Amino acid sequence: MDRDEQIKQLFQAKEPFDLIVIGGGATGLGVALDASSRGYRVALIEAHDFASATSSKSTKLVHGGVRYLQQFDFALVSESMSERRILLKMAPSYVWEKRFVLPVQSLFQRLFYGFGLKVYDFFAGKKNLTRSKYISKRALSRLMPQLNTERIIGGIEYSDAQFNDSEFAAALAQKITQMGGVVVNYVQVEELIKEKGKVVGVKVFDTVGKSKRQVMAKGVVNATGIFTDSIRKFDNPSEKKLLALSRGSHLIIDKKFFPGKMALIDPKTEDGRVFFIIPWLDSVIIGTTDEFTPAPRYDSHPREREIRFLLKHANKHLAGKVQPSDIKALYSGIRPLVKLESKRNSTAKISRRHSLTRSKSNLITVTGGKWGIFRKMGEEAVDMAIDTFDLEKRKSRSKNLTIPPKPDRLEEEKFLHPDLAYTKSDIEYAVQEQMAVTLEDVLARRTRCLFLNHQATMAIAPSVCQMMAEMMGKNEHWVKDQLMQFTQVAESYKV
Repeated sequence: MDRDEQIKQLFQAKEPFDLIVIGGGATGLGVALDASSRGYRVALIEAHDFASATSSKSTKLVHGGVRYLQQFDFALVSESMSERRILLKMAPSYVWEKRFVLPVQSLFQRLFYGFGLKVYDFFAGKKNLTRSKYISKRALSRLMPQLNTERIIGGIEYSDAQFNDSEFAAALAQKITQMGGVVVNYVQVEELIKEKGKVVGVKVFDTVGKSKRQVMAKGVVNATGIFTDSIRKFDNPSEKKLLALSRGSHLIIDKKFFPGKMALIDPKTEDGRVFFIIPWLDSVIIGTTDEFTPAPRYDSHPREREIRFLLKHANKHLAGKVQPSDIKALYSGIRPLVKLESKRNSTAKISRRHSLTRSKSNLITVTGGKWGIFRKMGEEAVDMAIDTFDLEKRKSRSKNLTIPPKPDRLEEEKFLHPDLAYTKSDIEYAVQEQMAVTLEDVLARRTRCLFLNHQATMAIAPSVCQMMAEMMGKNEHWVKDQLMQFTQVAESYKV
């Protein structure tokens, strides 16, 4: 996946594309993946890097949504379960089973949550992962030796799925190019082009090559996540906001506080939020929060009250108490929630369903939803595009695709840092095969260093930046500039 070649195909196209997709996060990748699977000529344009906003800052779960059962949103649970099965088959190197335990404190909770998780099993169908079952307090103590069992009588075990969000996003971008699609990062859409009142293209600025171009297509899909309303304003300045934005924050701690592979869920904290403690990439994620956020941004730092909330609930469940000094990294992602006519600032109760709309100028907007249903959202958007732009009717093939894994490392390779399981070949692959342009691309998204350990990542940043400069033919000025920019970004990942 060579960026220069992709830019050339985008800017030198002799005929309009069938579709232009604006946005290189989960939703945009889902649209471009489905369109490419049907053989349409599609161009995906991302203003920053693939999955650089919300889509790299998830709770790392592909789940059916236990919380949606509590909201009686059975349709969303069923849809999510179906997509979970597809993704486990599509990308086994990036999506895998994760077993959870829900601790219970009374016989009523055992019956209540036990019944709910049997309903969860039902929606998962015959191809479910490990089915739910009750675990005694003694057995739970053996499975989770660092779990505080003072107030519980046992727990209910069930299965969901976990994934590596931004590494999966990069693999999806590669797959799209392999099927003939064009994908580019660091290309900003500055204006929509209209003919006879209909959107037929975009004016863009390549922030790397410093050039402006027009790119034409039969139709345009707005799949820009938290920036959805900005593109809708390009189309119609009088459009009302479609989204309510919600910040979800997470802490990363050492696995010594929560050893083992099983995760924990507390389905209802005192303010109604769902709380997780989840092993991930040899560390542990604590999350999440649900805070109203007034405006979209790429990097959002957890507020002090969110950190206190997460530590409070972690220490409620853990035998060893976690202190602020034990936090290795932290991150926040902003959710694009479709508010429709809701005017309330509380986002915890807003549905995680997605929205698919078409404006008078034929701009298609797909937004909301979550990573777990990204493929389905893409399929539905392409179905609408076929009718809207009079494309040749072709059936979706995206559910039958296979996403190949990254190549294996050489066994003798040393890690870049004792606390980070990445090597020089990971850096080379990111730059040469996955269109990584900046130091942040490599250390935050192609690898997950910055999300796992801020201090260790800052220690290796200069050497990794020098490696990239040698691979890309950059000078010392570029190295200095990249280190300065990365240091600024990395501030939002430390306590």
